[in-house]
Amino acid sequence: VGKHSFLTVAATAARVVRDRRLAMTIAAVLAAAALLNGWRLSFEALDGGQPAYRRTDVRAASILMSFAIFLWAKEYFAVARGRFWGAVSPLCLAVGIAILVHPATSDPVRFSIGTILLAVSIATLDQAQASFRRIFELRGLTALGLISYSVYLWQQPFYQLAKVRM
Repeated sequence: VGKHSFLTVAATAARVVRDRRLAMTIAAVLAAAALLNGWRLSFEALDGGQPAYRRTDVRAASILMSFAIFLWAKEYFAVARGRFWGAVSPLCLAVGIAILVHPATSDPVRFSIGTILLAVSIATLDQAQASFRRIFELRGLTALGLISYSVYLWQQPFYQLAKVRM
């Protein structure tokens, strides 16, 4: 997911230098396409198919949506500041996680509402209250993030080798 999605974000970000709204629109359209594809595939999975969320094109929605919302938020927050915005990130994070982990939540809801709420939470994190932002600076959480990302990077060559041998 990361490799392809982040390359798409990087190519779109290069466009931000000249036209932020166009980059935001491209990212939002691609994210919406990925969300809709996830929705469509999850209905097909009800017939016994593989869960749609394991597909790269579906999982890319969260990365692309975060990027589009981040660009929108940067432009919007330059104009609108206030107490309300300090609560957006924690609230979206809490509801988004609840949607993703609740066993009764259907895949289409996870792919759409859950993904969008988590993307909003990430994109508005810099507007959140300082006490909430400090949670992400905790030593244990930072170490966990560094370790998990390092493991992700180290496992990629082995996955590629395994594909070649099969």
